[in-house]
Amino acid sequence: MIRKALTRNFLTVINGVRLLNVDAAAYETVLVEKREKVALIQLNRPKALNSINLQVIEDLNAAVKDANSDSDIGAIVLTGSKKAFAAGADIKDDGTIIFFLIPT
Repeated sequence: MIRKALTRNFLTVINGVRLLNVDAAAYETVLVEKREKVALIQLNRPKALNSINLQVIEDLNAAVKDANSDSDIGAIVLTGSKKAFAAGADIKDDGTIIFFLIPT
């Protein structure tokens, strides 16, 4: 699953400029919006109060990597929902959450 997230290509190339794909189907647990030079990445697990599981970590890593690769983006803003930014680790998961960084 991690390899799949790292190899997905969510960048679009238009006139030689790589642009972040903001298609709603691109990620399972985050929403990505581009406003001028800002990428807004919103956690999107409202029923679980945006609790963090492996899928959220994979989607966040992919979205940040994709936004960082977009030559138009100057800033990345990470948000939660109106109710909660993130409730913490998802304790309903199998109990193991692996945090990892993508080298740039």
